[in-house]
Amino acid sequence: MESETIRNQTWVELAICMRSAGLPIEVMIEYVKLYKEGDNTIPARLELLQEQMNALKEQKAQIESTVERLAYKISKYEEAMETGVLVWDESGDCHD
Repeated sequence: MESETIRNQTWVELAICMRSAGLPIEVMIEYVKLYKEGDNTIPARLELLQEQMNALKEQKAQIESTVERLAYKISKYEEAMETGVLVWDESGDCHD
């Protein structure tokens, strides 16, 4: 009974972790389905997790790019607060 409780707790923790990482419910359902089918699905589970890792890395890169743009804009507005003039670099970066 205790090992079943620990196993259930582990599943709940995994589900929370995967969901908080942004994995779609459909992916989680597929992962659980494959898990229940046994060890012969290890290659499919690995592929599924690798695909999700790649998707998360792409999202992370997009977020980092957005953070850099916002940091640039904030620095220009802080500079404008001191000088009274808002000046953009000629980098072609998005600004208004």
